[in-house]
Amino acid sequence: MPVPSIEAAVYATNRLIINELDYDTTLKTSRFESFVRGLNSDQYHAYRSALDTHNRGEGGLFFVYGSGGTGNIYLWSTLISKFQSEKHIVLAVASSGIVVLLLLEGKTALSLFKIPLQSDEMSVCYFDKKSERADLIRATTLIVWDEAPMMNRLTFKVVDRHLQDICDN
Repeated sequence: MPVPSIEAAVYATNRLIINELDYDTTLKTSRFESFVRGLNSDQYHAYRSALDTHNRGEGGLFFVYGSGGTGNIYLWSTLISKFQSEKHIVLAVASSGIVVLLLLEGKTALSLFKIPLQSDEMSVCYFDKKSERADLIRATTLIVWDEAPMMNRLTFKVVDRHLQDICDN
């Protein structure tokens, strides 16, 4: 019998990864096919840009701006469903608890990344590089952060610094 890889062992024992992958891919595929047909041209362009970047194996940061009711959540839902239909881990976060209710499997950014409530230049996220949460983030294909401009700029520095540290980047 072959010895399982370290990655396979982490996936099999990490409860956070198991919870994120605990969904019906058939349902996600069906949901994606329904969503993608309803995208308008601007949404489709943003969707294709993110998907093409992923397919090239590149990382990317995309900023989507639109007032309430312009379809941002619909775009996020399409992307989330697409990646989850292919059994990828997607973390959907928002800056407020209200918007979390609209995101598919959404969480607040503060709770997911364990961001301190009062961030400064020296702040760090409250989880260890060798924790299950860090393993989850390393296994993640896509992070959707809705309402990002609502957060203090130092919050992004804290998260960016921590992500670089746990991903050795």
